[in-house]
Amino acid sequence: MRKVVADTVKIFAGIPLRSVPDEPNDQPEALAVMIVDYDGQNPAKLVIGDLAPQPGSPIHYDSFLARLCNLYRQRFGVA
Repeated sequence: MRKVVADTVKIFAGIPLRSVPDEPNDQPEALAVMIVDYDGQNPAKLVIGDLAPQPGSPIHYDSFLARLCNLYRQRFGVA
């Protein structure tokens, strides 16, 4: 299962992102990948270990939020 998760994360990391509104709209402006350990019987747990995107990765949740904020500022001129 580790290989499946790692390969899936790699696929998402390779998705091209839009930087300006006139780029193809089939590309997301930002994305984040979160790994959840859930077996259907026990409480779900957020995975923060080596399988999950780490801080600094373009697909880490913090990077996702920072990218959206920067794009919003660029597009709408909000400080």
